[in-house]
Amino acid sequence: MIRSGFEAYKDGFQFTNGHFDFYVGPANCTVLCGGISYAALDYWFTKFKPPVSAKTPADGNPLQAYLYRRQMTAHYYTWNRFVSRWLGARDSADEIKNNIDVIASRCVAKKPSVICLVGDFSHGHHVLATGVDPTTQKLEIYDSNWPGGYCTLTPQSDGTWKHSDKSVWNTWFSDGGYDQNGGPQLPVVPFEFCRTCHGMVCTGFRDRIGMCTNGGVHDLMVPEYFLPMDSSTGEGGWFLCNYCLSMFSNDGANAGGWCSNGGKHQAKPGWPEMSVCVLGRGKGDHSWRQCNSCLTLNWGAGADAACPAGGKHDNAGSTKYVCDSRVIEKS
Repeated sequence: MIRSGFEAYKDGFQFTNGHFDFYVGPANCTVLCGGISYAALDYWFTKFKPPVSAKTPADGNPLQAYLYRRQMTAHYYTWNRFVSRWLGARDSADEIKNNIDVIASRCVAKKPSVICLVGDFSHGHHVLATGVDPTTQKLEIYDSNWPGGYCTLTPQSDGTWKHSDKSVWNTWFSDGGYDQNGGPQLPVVPFEFCRTCHGMVCTGFRDRIGMCTNGGVHDLMVPEYFLPMDSSTGEGGWFLCNYCLSMFSNDGANAGGWCSNGGKHQAKPGWPEMSVCVLGRGKGDHSWRQCNSCLTLNWGAGADAACPAGGKHDNAGSTKYVCDSRVIEKS
């Protein structure tokens, strides 16, 4: 078996596809398998950690919105190919072998591949091919219907393909849309609350958790929060500090604020300007404030926490900011 190195239990999402709850026009939608597959590749190739929560993000949560956008891209490149196969088109044995060889070469290069499983009419499913045995043509897959698990797709003598969950698929095809669309995008990264400095700290990096006011690393706790990865929603002018990994505002006379690493915050190179929703426009926890001294986004409810500029955070007169950690509670 040639494997790409992608492991579902740590590189995939932990919530299950099929538990979403949103509307596209009058239609209630519960699945985002294409968006999840594309997003999983975004995290893999950009080397960010995917969210660890096993709870599905609620409608409007920036993570859910991001998965929906990626779903639309996945369907743009595959809807016509699904239709052709539902109408009877099939790849020849040589074409299937060629697809297997391409997946094998990509696995050697540590590149999982999006493939599309085709069932009876209107039944289709996006998954990631993460490993392959070129001799038997058996595939190892990351399937968002079975998060954290080990799934396979095995060819049958009648030309169908049997999933390890016992379902049988008529055929499958490789989806080249991910690369055609420009490859990986910067994913929506998770943030968490630090018990010590009360900051909003990015937890998406695989090898860094930032420096806190106590001189050590942040003491983080769930839930995971998600912020819009652009400046078009809410209030712009927010950046991720390259050292403490906290969100800070770079506007006003005190631009740059104060970092627990010493000196001014430094925006992470290549990171986009972000926005934070203000109360009345966003949904989620609305107790977040901006410190007048260090300019970090911090939890303003309860006892004040230590500020890297000295003393306690000074949130007097701050706008009430909203950060989204909403999930679907039903199982």
